[in-house]
Amino acid sequence: MAKVGFRVYPQTSRETEPPAVLIHGAGGNFAQWPPQVRRLPQITVYALDLPGHGDAPGPGCTTIDGYADAVLAFLDENELPPAVLVGHSMGGAVVQMMAQRAPERVAGIALVATGARLPVSPALLDGLRTDYAAAVQRMGDWVYGPDIGPDLREDFSRNLLKQDPTILIGDFVACDKFDARADLPGYTMPALIIGGDQDRMTPPRFSRELGELLPHARLHMLPDTGHMVMTERPNQTAQLLANFIQEIGTELRDA
Repeated sequence: MAKVGFRVYPQTSRETEPPAVLIHGAGGNFAQWPPQVRRLPQITVYALDLPGHGDAPGPGCTTIDGYADAVLAFLDENELPPAVLVGHSMGGAVVQMMAQRAPERVAGIALVATGARLPVSPALLDGLRTDYAAAVQRMGDWVYGPDIGPDLREDFSRNLLKQDPTILIGDFVACDKFDARADLPGYTMPALIIGGDQDRMTPPRFSRELGELLPHARLHMLPDTGHMVMTERPNQTAQLLANFIQEIGTELRDA
């Protein structure tokens, strides 16, 4: 079984609300979640590295199912209670798959800049296969919203250039095969959807589609925000997540 890596915040004790599990996107790692999101008040947060990413050992998985298996095994090994699963982009696909396969492990889902399907441009895949560095540089140019300066864009490209190209390409192939649209109307857990209205990778219509398909969803579209919602709008993202998780905790205590 492929293994995930993780950091836990805070590291001292369990907190009062359901734990949150942060799952990054294609080619990423735990650090794509800024400190504001990793340190939510009264919430134990687990920020994961998916297999083959960051400090996690081994190769990446070739399917969204494979990544879902790895994260479910992490929940089992660490004896976590039902958690709020938070996924960005490909991580959102992993969250949807986990919620479909093991709803008893899931207190709620938060889907950030993702979709019920994640088609990938053939031109992007071809570019990554033929000139990885140039394709990654282009990604850094268009994954952020219009008011983000060059520093974040350069950091994004620099971090992807450290990744094994086969991992990022494999992640995008897995995304391209993903489609949960038929399953989402049957989900019973609360859902939070956060999208950027300037997202060119998972356009706003993907977030709206999630809001229409999930029966217990609320949708927040952040203005002037691209695909990297949590790094572009860290404080807003953290506040939305904290409020959502605290509401779930209140409902669980009152049940």
